[in-house]
Amino acid sequence: MRSLPCLLGLMCVAALCSAANHRALDVHTQDGAAVLCQRSSFAHGYLHGYEDGFHAADQDMQLGHAGNGIKSRLDAHDLAPRSRMPEGDPGLYAMGYRQGSEAGYADGIGEREFRAIRELRLAADGLDTATPAQHFDRGFADGYAAGRTQGARNEYPVSDFSYVGAYCRDHLRTAATPDSYCDAYTRGYRMGFNDGRTQQTAPQTARASGSAH
Repeated sequence: MRSLPCLLGLMCVAALCSAANHRALDVHTQDGAAVLCQRSSFAHGYLHGYEDGFHAADQDMQLGHAGNGIKSRLDAHDLAPRSRMPEGDPGLYAMGYRQGSEAGYADGIGEREFRAIRELRLAADGLDTATPAQHFDRGFADGYAAGRTQGARNEYPVSDFSYVGAYCRDHLRTAATPDSYCDAYTRGYRMGFNDGRTQQTAPQTARASGSAH
């Protein structure tokens, strides 16, 4: 059973991120993750994808699909964004949704806690503006992809990701790229790394035997 506070927290953050499409968002009700969803279509899509992937895992386990040779909803590509943001990059939104659905599904199948809200809040730490920025959005998506790849093969956890920003500034940023790219890259890298590390220990049939009965 998923804890009620966790599910309520998800509903609040999802509502805030959806409200980011409207300029009338009440600053007094912003969650820590809402500012990131406003600034990054990728992060916004990730949250909704994670929610759907987590729910799909629960459905597969309840129906006994996992581990029994039956294609899951995720494997069958049944998960797709239910709507597109009226503002922002729809391609990055869809990319984030897909990454989020995979992470959410893996956590659901592995019977782990719902991590998306916590990870997005960590990634948003220190952001003081919700103005959309193309380079920020792309940087967050690029960083997430690199971090997830590295996290999936790294044997040890990492707590200090300051080296990522330095690497980005020295090797990835060009004269035409603003500082916001590397800031976003570092934030996305951390979240992707944590997803990759978590999924290293994610047996895809962890709950199959208990849920099939």
